Amino acid sequence: MPKRISSIKPREDFRKIRRQQENSKKWYVSMFARLIIMAVLICIAVNIRIYYNQRAELLNREIARVENQIHELDREIENLKKRKEELTSFANICKRNNTDRIGLQYAQPSQIRNIVLYRRSFGTGKSISSVPAQKKAPQTAAVR
Repeated sequence: MPKRISSIKPREDFRKIRRQQENSKKWYVSMFARLIIMAVLICIAVNIRIYYNQRAELLNREIARVENQIHELDREIENLKKRKEELTSFANICKRNNTDRIGLQYAQPSQIRNIVLYRRSFGTGKSISSVPAQKKAPQTAAVR
């Protein structure tokens, strides 16, 4: 028995169905690919953030360590300044002179000389001084 023409679908319908199936597959695949790309980008952003937080924390620790060293050095400098002032005080020098019998004496007036010092820069001829140019005062120093 011959087939009815009305019951057979034309080829164009099969082609449309195939295109729709392919398009639906492409749509799911493209959506899945987009989700994977977005997930990868989010993971990369999270890892970058973690890396920079880790670096910042390491730098903060190093800053704290250096600040602690600076504080310790400042305390040591203050202690050394106090010790220097203690050792160079007149009372300590007199005491050391008496105990060690160094034989230090005050300078005689004939041993003291006054010298006038002018500071000049070499080559330019300009005077270097903390005093303004119109009020140049000679510096004096006592020499034995």
